[in-house]
Amino acid sequence: MAVEQFWDRAAETMPRDELERLQMARVRACVARLKASGTEFYRRRLADVSEDGLRSMEDLARLPFTTKSDLRENYPFGLFAVPSHEIVRIHASSGSTAMACSRVGSAFTMRPASWAPPWCPPRRATRRAS
Repeated sequence: MAVEQFWDRAAETMPRDELERLQMARVRACVARLKASGTEFYRRRLADVSEDGLRSMEDLARLPFTTKSDLRENYPFGLFAVPSHEIVRIHASSGSTAMACSRVGSAFTMRPASWAPPWCPPRRATRRAS
């Protein structure tokens, strides 16, 4: 009996040009979300980036990186791209080799990926009472 080698055959075998169109659409949507988030950091960092100008993989080179020093300089909550009441998880480093940095996840970003294999169960989002 043959074992299926794909978790999502349609996604994993998509023609390259179709895959790149899908990826670029998702990149444009991500940039639009970050710019609309109201986060000062992303507003400044993405000021010169037009979602409409992101059409091919080569255009990705124009996107600015978020560096570890950006994470440190905006510690602990300066990069929130959603309202704080939507945050369901915060991860912070101890800063053992330098200043601590943090990252957060909302219910949207913590949802199971559609391509996650069955041995990667969805993470349960928990929240402490404030």
